[in-house]
Amino acid sequence: HGAFNTSTNKYTIPSSGIYDIYAKIRFADLDETPGMNFQIYIMLNGSNKSQISDEASANNTTSRSLQINDTLSLNKGDEIHISIYHGDPDTENTMAQATDMVCTIKKIK
Repeated sequence: HGAFNTSTNKYTIPSSGIYDIYAKIRFADLDETPGMNFQIYIMLNGSNKSQISDEASANNTTSRSLQINDTLSLNKGDEIHISIYHGDPDTENTMAQATDMVCTIKKIK
């Protein structure tokens, strides 16, 4: 129904109701050091509605996955997007590049 805008990476809610929003990301071939932080957000109309964070406690060169799920009451025209950030002591709050990402938005009521 054309609700996802590939130019803005935002999903516009087609009708008011209760929605289940799920996202999972995976980062591969990492070069983590202790203190590096990974975050995933569900954003509603530009504001943070849900957030998951994970911090590296040791060196890691394999992969890391994060997932987030929330149920929200949304109105027609609301915009949802998923934001992913990676931070370390040298590059705080830089946009992370995920290797894989899955996102579902479904109306449940």
